[in-house]
Amino acid sequence: MAKPKVDLEKRRQQKRDCERRRREKVRSNPEQYEKAKQQERERYYERKKQGKIKLIGEVSRREKKRLRKKWKEYKRSYNTNKKLVTRATQMLKENTPPATPTRDLNEIEKGFKEALRNCKTIKGTGEKSRGVQKINAAV
Repeated sequence: MAKPKVDLEKRRQQKRDCERRRREKVRSNPEQYEKAKQQERERYYERKKQGKIKLIGEVSRREKKRLRKKWKEYKRSYNTNKKLVTRATQMLKENTPPATPTRDLNEIEKGFKEALRNCKTIKGTGEKSRGVQKINAAV
């Protein structure tokens, strides 16, 4: 019986996460990082020696044409995606309203104190207006 697709996806994701953490750990240690780079270099030369990796000068004319066509297609799709992203960010910058300026608490306190000074009492009662009461409650 086949395993459920959800379990396979979960397992693959766990494996990717584990591998990502391992690579980060290797990169954080300079000695391990140099050792890993050296091993990868040796692996590359071994595969090249076996003929699994060929340079562009080592392949036939037909294969060169096919490879270059593939590279050209990749580059075209990369550039169009890059243009779309830049256009989207530009549009967002143009259409997003400016952020409200952030003020520190001292400026806010000064504003409240100034508002308190400017508010007047209600005529004849000696009580402060509702605006002053609200400001006092906020402070």
